[in-house]
Amino acid sequence: MRRLAWGLLLVAAGCFKDAPLSSAQLVSQAKAALIEREGRLKSYHLVVDSTAPGQPAATHDVYFRAPYRIRGVVRTPHAMRMSFDGRQLYQVDDEGRTFTTLTVPAAASEAVATGLHERFAALVPEGFAAPLLPSKGVTAARVGDTVELTLATVDGATPVTMTWVLKWPGFDLVAKRTAYGDQTGELRVETEHCDEVLKLCVPQRLSRWQGGRQVGTLKLSTIELNAELPQDDFTLEAPEGYQQLTRSL
Repeated sequence: MRRLAWGLLLVAAGCFKDAPLSSAQLVSQAKAALIEREGRLKSYHLVVDSTAPGQPAATHDVYFRAPYRIRGVVRTPHAMRMSFDGRQLYQVDDEGRTFTTLTVPAAASEAVATGLHERFAALVPEGFAAPLLPSKGVTAARVGDTVELTLATVDGATPVTMTWVLKWPGFDLVAKRTAYGDQTGELRVETEHCDEVLKLCVPQRLSRWQGGRQVGTLKLSTIELNAELPQDDFTLEAPEGYQQLTRSL
């Protein structure tokens, strides 16, 4: 009888150990894992080529160095540069010949982080930086060998959802799905670049979809992970003859 009781106890313990994580537990674990993964990427240099039907092909460079020093150089179709050196944000419009310096508040805040993220989001492909997830409104679920993180919010009266599909347990990006009302979109990772030393994979080619139709591609022709990027590279100076403007972020 005692042996049977011990057996039942061990089975129960095993079931408890293998019990699925709740959504809140998955969200907490995913956030910690994404931050740890992002911490392995001390720096990177990317060259991104993008195409979309009816639009000219575009090419830009992205330079990133932790902690959040970032510079974007748009080559085509319109030359433009933007950089954040940890203190100030610089914008250089080579066609308009203007040089704008934006002062960033010294105190770190979610609003400042969101403002910087929005300005550089179009330049940094998904799958490199951890998603900017708020403290509330995020749910998670295991789906096969992936985990899906979903952020639900509203824009006025329009429901908005964003879902990141990530590998389990490495948290490399598989896809990102969006829904704005009844309009749906998806970004899919088609091919990857994997680094054995860093133990992670990043997107090399991505496709964009809207309403079930492919509407564009992103191809990373250059991927340099943990590249040597001097701090001074992120502080820009006004080119000669450019109009200089100063604003606050």
